[in-house]
Amino acid sequence: MAKVNYEDVWKTHKEKLLQEYVAQKQRVERVKKRLSKGYVEYKINDINYERGKLGQMTEELHLLDILDGTHEFSNLLDDMNRERE
Repeated sequence: MAKVNYEDVWKTHKEKLLQEYVAQKQRVERVKKRLSKGYVEYKINDINYERGKLGQMTEELHLLDILDGTHEFSNLLDDMNRERE
């Protein structure tokens, strides 16, 4: 059986999840804009679904930060908040 480099698997998973988080955050913002503009097809359920998915990703990434001690997700959140200001 081939050896698995779990550190590489961890890093790859976390990098992918960080990229997906940014995309999901942008998706939430787009749905919120459409909802505020009165687009009927974007109901409250749509925004709740997208926010729920974002919340799950947030929890997982915070846990990964705690477990690996890198604070990559916390730093990403800080960077994203600075961009909004």
